[in-house]
Amino acid sequence: SESMQGNYGIMDQIQALKWIQSNIEYFGGNKDRVTIDGQSAGGESTTTLLTSPDAVGLFHQTIIQSNPLALPSHTRESAAKNAKDVFEYCGCTKDDVACMKKVPADKVVEAQHEAPRVDMKNLFINFQTFSPMVDSKQGPVPQQPLYALQEGAFPPMPIMAGSVSEEGWLFVYELFVDPLKKKEYYGLLDVLFGLSTAKTVKKMYPYDLLSDNEDDGRNVLSVLG
Repeated sequence: SESMQGNYGIMDQIQALKWIQSNIEYFGGNKDRVTIDGQSAGGESTTTLLTSPDAVGLFHQTIIQSNPLALPSHTRESAAKNAKDVFEYCGCTKDDVACMKKVPADKVVEAQHEAPRVDMKNLFINFQTFSPMVDSKQGPVPQQPLYALQEGAFPPMPIMAGSVSEEGWLFVYELFVDPLKKKEYYGLLDVLFGLSTAKTVKKMYPYDLLSDNEDDGRNVLSVLG
């Protein structure tokens, strides 16, 4: 909704980097040679900070591991939908923050997992129910980090990037709890990539790519991820 504020997690990270700038010398550190690094969700945070105008000058080199850049950050629309589902699951109307403050923490944690519904129009957004929200008018994430990287919209600095093998298993098996048959697997690729691009993806990642596939397309999908 229009009243929703957000990205407090990224704002906290930026505040921590500001604290480091003010205090690192007391620990024998150099405030002009700060490195940030992260893996998976941490890799996303690192990339988000790298492309955030609010974090410029707070660090000087980055290590990015296993950032699933194809998974988009939320828009205000998609974030508001998931927030509304959580509020209603907890017995509150949307935007009723006062009501949510009375909900036990365990109930909120449960709602984060159980309440959001799958968005069939944008399957990639379902892999991360909650993530930083892109908003060009508010906060530290003015555009999708992937697009910012493509445009070179970040300060030049030494960057080391890599990936951890088989990390896709976590996402695939969380979203697809049942085995994917051959038709289901290829149909999913059509939905994810569009009919034209899916033809190329199918050739690169056929259903029988793995010798131990065991009639479950999730195994190949994990490799693709």
